[in-house]
Amino acid sequence: MHEPILKTLRRRLQADKRSLRKIALAAGLPYPVVHHFYSGKRKGLFAESAEKLAAALDLELHLRPKRKGG
Repeated sequence: MHEPILKTLRRRLQADKRSLRKIALAAGLPYPVVHHFYSGKRKGLFAESAEKLAAALDLELHLRPKRKGG
């Protein structure tokens, strides 16, 4: 089973050696959006923000059809 996207993004934020400000800048997102997501004040992200954050963390988001029967 795969780890949920938001959990992966938070885990990668924690592991990244850059400051949240530098990651937000690299993602083209406002710092408060990244900080509130990281701290749990914000439960989720819009898809566009998640894509930008993933790219800044050297990740790619992919959607694929569910397997039948699972």
